[in-house]
Amino acid sequence: MRARVSVTAALLALSGICSACVGKAEPFRRIGELNLRALAVYVVAPVYPANLASTGTEGVAVSEIEISSDGFVRKVGILEAPHPEIAAAVEVALRQWRFNLPPLPGPPARVPARGKLTYYFVVRSGRGAVLAPSERGAQSSPLRP
Repeated sequence: MRARVSVTAALLALSGICSACVGKAEPFRRIGELNLRALAVYVVAPVYPANLASTGTEGVAVSEIEISSDGFVRKVGILEAPHPEIAAAVEVALRQWRFNLPPLPGPPARVPARGKLTYYFVVRSGRGAVLAPSERGAQSSPLRP
């Protein structure tokens, strides 16, 4: 019996369906950060909280979002943030994102998705900036959605 459960879990993992969700709630698929950003059709960049620049607060904010099958962000979880105001800024921005999730082959064709997004909050010359991972190498450039 144990082997059958493992095979079932492996098949679900390969299909992108959450095995913990089977029989309990609707399935979902995991999408990596690069693909998640590519599927976004409406993006709002987080704003660095102005009052934190003077304190030199910097760090990484990591979030996990859940996207409904119609492309709306339904949940935002902050996994890591250097300050509660930065966490709030990330959540406010991500709740406005919209996605075009491609259908999966076979039923159900439309399933919700989950993925992680990362932002780097930095201070340069007394001003706060927010960088996406692709911009981290060029830390002088501001975030481009």
